[in-house]
Amino acid sequence: MKILIAGGGKVGAILVEKLAEEGHDITLVDEVRAVLQQLVEQFDVIGIEGNAASMSTLEKAGIKEAELFIAVMDADEVNLLACLTAHAMNPQLHTMARIRNGAYRDQAYQMRDMYALNMVLNPEELAASETARLLQFPGFLKIEKFARGDMVLAELRIQPQSSLAKLPLHQLKTVIGQPVLVSAIQRGKECIIPDGSFTLEPNDLVYFIASQNTLAKLLRSIGVVNK
Repeated sequence: MKILIAGGGKVGAILVEKLAEEGHDITLVDEVRAVLQQLVEQFDVIGIEGNAASMSTLEKAGIKEAELFIAVMDADEVNLLACLTAHAMNPQLHTMARIRNGAYRDQAYQMRDMYALNMVLNPEELAASETARLLQFPGFLKIEKFARGDMVLAELRIQPQSSLAKLPLHQLKTVIGQPVLVSAIQRGKECIIPDGSFTLEPNDLVYFIASQNTLAKLLRSIGVVNK
């Protein structure tokens, strides 16, 4: 995919690194030559010096051939203007903008068609939400909510001293007191879809699907207390 990233700050640099690793065709636009040169040399991407909200700069960057435009410059207003300008030059373009200001974020979401926005990003808010989720369920390696947050997919590594170690799955309800679905288990390099006779072993990665209340009880039942 041909992706144009506007802004070479911390967020822009991470996007360049990750997307370049995935093999995408990346063009980076930034007004600071030193920042641009460093990222271009480090990640072997195309660099265009200039203001990404300017039609002439976007033209040089190949906006008409791009499939995705991500604006992560310092100013929310500039990101909105850049996305609006980029979409006007390429109506088939998908656009994403970093919006830090809460008032702008709500406004941008409500007026996303007028701003030509497909997605609004707020890295600080995402980091805070992820921290809150991890604090809510200590012990789980990963947490993903779905069904409007009512259900949770959680990843847990079975510790040798855990009450779940050596436990057949059909006895799991007796430990937790409530039903919970084990969707998959990773044992070493092997991924297993278990049945009730499957026995958990230390160091297994177990993927649970359950309500938030059930997962909280699961943590308490294996000795992980949320204080």
